[in-house]
Amino acid sequence: MNHILLICPSQRQYLFNSNQQNLYLILICMRGKVKYVTRSVWYRENESSQHSSDWHAVRYTCTYAVLYNGDEVEIDEDDIRDYYDRTNITRELISELSDELHNEWIEYYEDDDGDYCMDGELSDYI
Repeated sequence: MNHILLICPSQRQYLFNSNQQNLYLILICMRGKVKYVTRSVWYRENESSQHSSDWHAVRYTCTYAVLYNGDEVEIDEDDIRDYYDRTNITRELISELSDELHNEWIEYYEDDDGDYCMDGELSDYI
């Protein structure tokens, strides 16, 4: 199987070509400097079991690195737990992470949903 990888460093654009499967993948990797880290917590009503006696809202969370250019880059929360060896992510932990990532350059990409995600693992940047 022949694979061709073309890299355009000026735009950090990667093109992968597989002749057997005729597959093309373009990944545009961006780079930005972290201003601070924040965590969003929101609740969504549990509509599927609304008539049940144990009805409650479902809690969702997401941790973002906010860059100086205004982009919000999602940080994998499992990666945060693994790096700090914790089971819970607290405000204090987010503050510590924000201090450690402040003014650090990170690479990120846009996923299929249009969200920005950190490229690599947290340990690559701290």
